[in-house]
Amino acid sequence: MNRISLLYLLSYAKWQNAPSFYGFLHGESSNKEFENLPPFCVKNGTQQICEQLVKQVIGAENVELNQPVCNVSFLQESTHNPEGEKSVYVTTKCGRTYKCHQVICAIPPNILRELEFSPPLEASKRYLLSSMAMGSTIKFILTYKEAYWKENNFSGEFISQGSPITWMADVSYQNQVPTLVGFLAGHNAISWSQCDEEDLKVAILDQLSLIFGEWALEPTGVLIRNWTNEKFIEGGTVCFPGIGTMIDLASIRNSH
Repeated sequence: MNRISLLYLLSYAKWQNAPSFYGFLHGESSNKEFENLPPFCVKNGTQQICEQLVKQVIGAENVELNQPVCNVSFLQESTHNPEGEKSVYVTTKCGRTYKCHQVICAIPPNILRELEFSPPLEASKRYLLSSMAMGSTIKFILTYKEAYWKENNFSGEFISQGSPITWMADVSYQNQVPTLVGFLAGHNAISWSQCDEEDLKVAILDQLSLIFGEWALEPTGVLIRNWTNEKFIEGGTVCFPGIGTMIDLASIRNSH
């Protein structure tokens, strides 16, 4: 890991308000149910966060799907009182406009910069957003009849600079189905994006068979998702700032 990458990782941990770097990587929960979960894990999947927000807080009737936003405008309601309350108007590409008092933009920075703001965002934030790029990632999920890797005392986790797999882990704890989840990242993801998905599947299974054995060639299910092709993400797993812009990274949280 070069010095720039390490600096970014340490800064990222700090901005998450982690009690320590170990706590950032592994969590420091006193709940025994979560003690054995691997780092960066949400039990039963992160989609639960959205589902429970809708169910417990927002309400399904207040959720609008398929309405990509193109413009956010802050307008003074009264020309006679410049210090009075402002309203926010959110316009979508489908031609709908919503009026509210505040907006929370919970989208990747590389997509946020495509929105038009009136008045414009401050210079430091525009500079930061213009420099942030999303990583290149392809994710795959493999299910098996049994966790054969455990029979040979393998954890199911490995990291490699070779091709195609960059990182993989055992996530069988999610639904009690023997499952391996992995990623192709960086130049591997870019290279394999130009190939047929069936060829990528064969390459992944071939690499696993070399590592674990012939059983790896017979999964019960295979799912491959190229995040670089997702229109409203365009990559994964996080955006990272360009060299010389980290000093402005805190400004991304400032309200406008």
